[in-house]
Amino acid sequence: MRFRTVRCCRSASTEYRWLFRLDSAPCDITVLARMRSHNDAVLDYFIVSCFENVPSQLYSGASKSALNVYRFADLSVLTTLVRRTRLTGAETKTQ
Repeated sequence: MRFRTVRCCRSASTEYRWLFRLDSAPCDITVLARMRSHNDAVLDYFIVSCFENVPSQLYSGASKSALNVYRFADLSVLTTLVRRTRLTGAETKTQ
């Protein structure tokens, strides 16, 4: 699992933007913490699987952005993603 911060920057028109860079480094899950406008606190989180093909892109926070699929208010969803599951004997036998 990899954690990154995505700092806020202003465009020439004084709109807030965030540059999401998702490279192809070998990692199962990338957690991106999007910072508030003054970069002093986390605004929300984006959790992306390595199986997703998400290109690097500028994000404006628009509700129609495809990045919103990966957006979460907190990291509680990670407990579901990384929860261990005990396998019983029937599930571990090969068919």
